[in-house]
Amino acid sequence: MLAKILFLTFLAIFANPTQSVPCGAAAGMDIYLVRNIKNYVIPYVIQEINALRLPRIDYNGGYVENVLINMNLQSLDSIQFSFDPT
Repeated sequence: MLAKILFLTFLAIFANPTQSVPCGAAAGMDIYLVRNIKNYVIPYVIQEINALRLPRIDYNGGYVENVLINMNLQSLDSIQFSFDPT
């Protein structure tokens, strides 16, 4: 749930500058925002995902108990973003 909130917040922040400033300036601000998201928010989101403890997940073939997620990044440089010029 927290990851979804952070993602929606990112989209809101990301969309506003591109609608209110010229293209070159918007692209510059977008890159700055993306770098901040990558360097500060992504590690926090991964930490929150790793903190989740799912007691039981039921599915058609049965169930899984005591699900722990262990997500890791070797470095923040392994995350890449690209922009659509349109």
